[in-house]
Amino acid sequence: MTNLRSLISLLSLALPLAILLPLSVSRVIRLTSAPTTTSTEKPPPREGRWSPEPGNYTEYPGVGYYKWYDLADSWGEAWLGCVQDGAHLVVVDSDEEADVVKDIIRKRDMSEQRGHPHVTYVGFHDLFLKGTYVTVLGDFVDDSGYTVWGPGQPDNMDGRLREACGAVFTDATLNDVACYIKAPFICEHEL
Repeated sequence: MTNLRSLISLLSLALPLAILLPLSVSRVIRLTSAPTTTSTEKPPPREGRWSPEPGNYTEYPGVGYYKWYDLADSWGEAWLGCVQDGAHLVVVDSDEEADVVKDIIRKRDMSEQRGHPHVTYVGFHDLFLKGTYVTVLGDFVDDSGYTVWGPGQPDNMDGRLREACGAVFTDATLNDVACYIKAPFICEHEL
């Protein structure tokens, strides 16, 4: 069992290709296109650590930096968007971080939300082995420090649907969802 857990943890660090396949080439190009700069602009200072652009990420002291995105066409697109920011999908690993996630969701006008009305993509999945949830950082959710699942979750829609990607309800309880639903997402950069 230890070898299987090690293999799953290692695989979780790799790009989950199965969920990126639905992305169209134009979406990938749009997501990977870098902004152009003129030669008169100074590059951002390099201090050996990540620094958010003003107004881009919000710092929650002692917890991390976070950014809300209104919509992704899939969990894979959300994952890629965060990676391109130099961040990752939020991994809720403590009650304090769950409070941050609740606060971020609470501040959004959910009446204007275009994706799934009750969930937000976060950084875990069971793509490699059904029922074995791992984070985008390679840790098992059971070992992450936060395992508060929503009522009846995880449920794979009671076996009617393969729900392999991670999300949270508005109260920051964990939920498994189909990887192809349209939903908002939260990116995180560690302190």
